Amino acid sequence: QSSLKINFLVLSKTKHTIILEAKQSGDKKNIHSNFVLRIQISLDAKLAEVLSYQGEKPLPFFMNQSKRQSFDEKLQQNKFLTEWLESIFVSGISGKEQISSLLKNV
Repeated sequence: QSSLKINFLVLSKTKHTIILEAKQSGDKKNIHSNFVLRIQISLDAKLAEVLSYQGEKPLPFFMNQSKRQSFDEKLQQNKFLTEWLESIFVSGISGKEQISSLLKNV
């Protein structure tokens, strides 16, 4: 049984998009397991992408990259989202049903 807790919260919804906040919290000794993701779901395209991780947003493509962000920051965040969702579904920490019911009830 995992001590991790996963919470999803709908922040906003329009006809074509939903913005979710996903929080993972767990053991206070392992602070690396705690994080917050903001996710935009495009309903028509059936696409999800990370808007921010730990409150830090990737820079728009037309701005100079800061020293704190790598050139593929957005790609890394979206890859992390994919791997994280797969891991919580496979391990049973959270189910696809939790997200599906959340999206249906907004």
